[in-house]
Amino acid sequence: MIAALAKAAQALPEANGAKYARAAIKAADFVLKEMQTTKGRLLHRYRGEAAIYANLDDYAFLIWGLLDLYETVFDVKYLKAALQLNQTMMRHFWDEDLGGFFFSADDAEALLLRKKEFYDGAIPSGNSIALLCLLRLMHLCGGTELEERALDLARGFVAAGGQPLGHSMLFCSLDYLLGPASEIALLGSMQDVGIIEMLQALRSRFLPNKSVVLVCGEEIREIVPFTKNLVLVEGKIVAYVCTDHVCSLPVTSPKEMMKLFA
Repeated sequence: MIAALAKAAQALPEANGAKYARAAIKAADFVLKEMQTTKGRLLHRYRGEAAIYANLDDYAFLIWGLLDLYETVFDVKYLKAALQLNQTMMRHFWDEDLGGFFFSADDAEALLLRKKEFYDGAIPSGNSIALLCLLRLMHLCGGTELEERALDLARGFVAAGGQPLGHSMLFCSLDYLLGPASEIALLGSMQDVGIIEMLQALRSRFLPNKSVVLVCGEEIREIVPFTKNLVLVEGKIVAYVCTDHVCSLPVTSPKEMMKLFA
């Protein structure tokens, strides 16, 4: 739901878009404040109080929502939260022997069998969403562990080839993996008219395999290493479009930026 609200905020005109962005922020802030333990473990349900350790789907879907929310409002705390939750997910759900994520955590109630879901039914599987999140975080934040986990998870999906209709979200994630995928770094702030125009241009095209980062301040440069050496041009707001870890020359207008996706 957070992801859906964030996407609606990106797609709709300013007044309606802002309403959906506020709803996404309120939902995300509630979960992050009320449904985590003091050690950062996510909880499954809230009924006056939060309880029950979360399962894989809870982590994967929330990370998905936080990434879409970051790319809507560009508040770095949502990207940081996504990274932290992803680390917890890898620590407690990853199958070190065969790869892939178990549905239940390693310290959850003992079961006869820890199942591992890959099938995308009415709701995508936690593994399909986890793969997409790993790839998005890898492209933004780098790190060999994220890349290795994503590749191991993709290899574990080989058997899905015979049932494509039952693995639709998986194939979306694999399309992201196979590329080309782009990272767009915008240097400026959300108060800059030029930044707003660039975002509007990006959001007017269907570009599913992209990640967008707003470089405003030093904190985001630490979290997203490829932005550390990107600079403004003659004091103007600029965009860098990077594909396969190679960045374009900086461009200063939405038109120039969109030509790089032709």
